[in-house]
Amino acid sequence: MVMSAAPRQYTVGDLDALPDDGNRYEVLHGVLLVTPQAGLPHQTLAAKILASLASFLDPEPGLPG
Repeated sequence: MVMSAAPRQYTVGDLDALPDDGNRYEVLHGVLLVTPQAGLPHQTLAAKILASLASFLDPEPGLPG
C-alpha cells in the first residue's frame, strides 16, 4: 500500500507572500482557502439588500433616533 504525502501546512508567512490579485486568501488550521473576488451580480444584489435593510431600520421621519 502506498501512503500519500501529508498535505502542506500553510503559515501566516506563506499567506503574506501570496499575490494581491483580487482573490481572498485565508489559512484555516494550516489549509489554504482561496475565494475569488465577488462579481458584479453579487455586488449589485448585496447593495440592494443593504439599501432595503437600511430603509427598514431607519426611524420614521420626525421621530427621535
